[in-house]
Amino acid sequence: AVKAFAEGFLQAEPQIGEQLSQALQHTQQRLSSHAQQYTECYQMGATLVAVVLHASYLHWVSVGDSLLYRLSAQGELVKLNQAHTLGERFRRLYEAGTLSAQAYQQVEHPQALTSALGLQKLQEVDLNQLELMADDILLLASDGLLTLSQEEIRTILTTKRPAQPLADALMAAVLAH
Repeated sequence: AVKAFAEGFLQAEPQIGEQLSQALQHTQQRLSSHAQQYTECYQMGATLVAVVLHASYLHWVSVGDSLLYRLSAQGELVKLNQAHTLGERFRRLYEAGTLSAQAYQQVEHPQALTSALGLQKLQEVDLNQLELMADDILLLASDGLLTLSQEEIRTILTTKRPAQPLADALMAAVLAH
């Protein structure tokens, strides 16, 4: 998925949002073709989060439940992208008032993906942008990071270390759980 996305990104139109969208479609086509050719991969899928920093703007595309966080200089940790899971889909219905609290609490398999790269058509894609501030820290991760609470993630990210030691500290905390 990473290789296909990079290939698609380099071949895409020069406008960043369009580049991200076209690279995602290229990746989807490549993975779908691979799954059709190799039956052992038929049920496989992949999640993806990709970012481009241009001037003071962050542009991103994501599918599935991979994570994109921004930690502000003030220490506020915000999840920027949407998770494409049953739990998230039903949460939106509940918040819109079209689903009762009881039905929302009884959702089975809330972590089940509602959109992923692979053989099936993409159901949901998060394509967005926002302006970054000078000291913002970005974190892109798999959903395995959700082993940690947002407070644990924030505490690790605010230790003012270079990127690799921060990544190592996050991995060590996940493994410790």
